Amino acid sequence: MFRLNRFVKPASILRRSLYTKTTLNANGIDIAQPNLDHKSLILLTTPPQLNNIVSNVIDKQATNTNISQILVVCIDSIADSRNGYSELWLETPFKVTHHETIEERNERIKKKVEPLSVDPIKFDKSWKDTTEQTLFQINLTNLGLDSKVRLANTLFENGENSTCFYIGKESYDWYNLAKVIVDVNLDNFSAVQNIEYANRLTEIPLVENVEEGADEELFTVTDFEGNLIKSINNQSASGYLIDNSIVMNSKKDLYFKLYDNETEDRTRPWLHEYYKLIVGGLGWGEKQAFLAVDPIVGTTGFRDVKLFFYDKDSSKHRVRFPVTNGNSKLVFECSELESGYEEYKQSTQAGAQETVVKPGVFAMGCEQGFELDGIWHRSNGEFVEIEVAQS
Repeated sequence: MFRLNRFVKPASILRRSLYTKTTLNANGIDIAQPNLDHKSLILLTTPPQLNNIVSNVIDKQATNTNISQILVVCIDSIADSRNGYSELWLETPFKVTHHETIEERNERIKKKVEPLSVDPIKFDKSWKDTTEQTLFQINLTNLGLDSKVRLANTLFENGENSTCFYIGKESYDWYNLAKVIVDVNLDNFSAVQNIEYANRLTEIPLVENVEEGADEELFTVTDFEGNLIKSINNQSASGYLIDNSIVMNSKKDLYFKLYDNETEDRTRPWLHEYYKLIVGGLGWGEKQAFLAVDPIVGTTGFRDVKLFFYDKDSSKHRVRFPVTNGNSKLVFECSELESGYEEYKQSTQAGAQETVVKPGVFAMGCEQGFELDGIWHRSNGEFVEIEVAQS
């Protein structure tokens, strides 16, 4: 697990082996090799910029033989924007440790039909969303930090359910990849100088009308099965919601925080776990005394719980820049949900957003959340921002 390191060398002492930049609302693609030593590029893009990015990469491969490898990954959002791209340039080549093509993924997940089965054969529809079966994992080896996101749906851009490809003189060059795992060495950028965390969750008391001055009651899972919470403090889990007027009068998404009250590190909130409550077909009535949380939890365990709701009126995080000279910010976010397809305007059109360039920022976001060091963050608007410096 990565930890803060306040000792860093001045940027002027060491040559910058890492270069990052994020561009939002771009009217044209401006990707330039920082210097001749930066030969490896990981390039993230959102769907509206995808086709321009692909054209630019093709041109670069035809004209610049000094770039040894490029990985292009299309994701949902970048720095809280649905219209941008983000660059990570390296001197030390990154390693693709695992990959799976779209064809291999489809073969793996398709329904197996027994030879003597009487079930009719059903063909996969091209519009079927299979992004749950996609993965971009980047392991920052010298930081001891692993992160995962799902790929974006790019059906409206190029007819593919998702888009990710690698160029680097390998057998899978230019293949559309459903999954890719890369090991990245940031060289002398190994000092984690600062970590910021935020979400858009607001706590709701599990029990209302507690007497003023009374000790805060601790609520603990006392019976569970997998991701199903059957009882809390030996009482029906659903009863806490049925008897809660705030919950019953609201249609907001609910989340449980699962934690250990005795060992929780309150100074490192990015390690806290929040899981969305899933409402079953029977609701929260007597016939369904349990509560189901996001299956990604695996098993809830006998942990302490707090109740939260997603608050869209709370402030949204913005990546602050400029970044301290010589440093880089790595930004991970659970994208806000999109209500529909949006046609982004060019700079020459009325109402177009201004192009914003953020040097020193490498960002990635996904509606389905992101995993950081084994913990999934899946509440929309949740983010972790890690600032790294030369050590």
